[in-house]
Amino acid sequence: MKEIELEIAFATPSFLGNATQQSQWRTPPFKALLRHWWRVVKAKDVGYDYKKLLEEENKLFGKAAEENATKSALRIRLNKWTMGKLTALPSSAKVRHPEVKSGTMPIDPALYLGYGPVSTKGCKLAIEPIIDTAKFWIGFPDQFQDEIQKTIQLISWFGTIGSRSRNSWGSVLVNDLSGIAVKSITANGLEKFCRSFEDCLKLQWPHAIGKDQKAPLVWLTETRNSWSEVIKDLAEAKIKFRTEFIFNGGGFHPETQNRHIISYPITKHSLNGLGNQSRLANQIRFKVQKMEDNRYFGLIFHLPCAAPEDQFIEKLTPQNKQKFREFEKAVWPRIHKMLNDNATRLK
Repeated sequence: MKEIELEIAFATPSFLGNATQQSQWRTPPFKALLRHWWRVVKAKDVGYDYKKLLEEENKLFGKAAEENATKSALRIRLNKWTMGKLTALPSSAKVRHPEVKSGTMPIDPALYLGYGPVSTKGCKLAIEPIIDTAKFWIGFPDQFQDEIQKTIQLISWFGTIGSRSRNSWGSVLVNDLSGIAVKSITANGLEKFCRSFEDCLKLQWPHAIGKDQKAPLVWLTETRNSWSEVIKDLAEAKIKFRTEFIFNGGGFHPETQNRHIISYPITKHSLNGLGNQSRLANQIRFKVQKMEDNRYFGLIFHLPCAAPEDQFIEKLTPQNKQKFREFEKAVWPRIHKMLNDNATRLK
């Protein structure tokens, strides 16, 4: 059996929930993190066939079933299970949102990207998050070594964990303790994990970092002295690409509009057939990276895929179904262009 030991830290506070909704170091979220990025590593090897991918996944992660259940070949261990202890967030310059009281009232970027764990009552913490370090051990059979090492590399580049992790909370920092070469991110090094944006939209699950004719769909923010300053940059980026699309009307919408493609539900803008119960997560994700000189920068990246037919598209009227699929192909490139104009493309 091969063994890898890592030191895991967080560039931003992590809201890792336990059964009582408190932040705590726990192994299940880390196994889920490994599984998520392992799929990106392996998807191309099986021709992006989810059935073949599931067969390979069961060999490593095991399968829970009434019949033919298999045991996981992966072993993981944390050296501690302590609770979150951060009691306050650092003060930060506020951002303006044009849809909040006509843009006249600035809002805290931590609240905008962390609503829920970050309370609306004075932008205080509703949950005490984790910001310290722990040692993480992984054991697995020899034949999985290459794919596990590639998975760790992707986690080092893009991995986030816990509540609001798509918005960069719980940005994972990986310090290798076992001799693995965790490299700095480059477009060339990322190429093997990329797929054209148009091809990604043919599948209904995230399986690759998108790319266009120029490069991977990855952008870098400016370098800052603190992670909270990067949170502000990321909040401004998200506000900009969301409000790029103006709703025609409000409340209930009989027809699909551009903004519905980005994420759903949207307060005061429900779509015919979906109400406020259906869920569609934003595919543009954020991560905060910490540099050796203790400065920080943000990563913005796109894991494109089509909205799922089951439990989402099937609820729409035939006209809205067609329009939703048409908008998927048109809205995301507009967001890519906006990011090209306001952030640095990965080279």
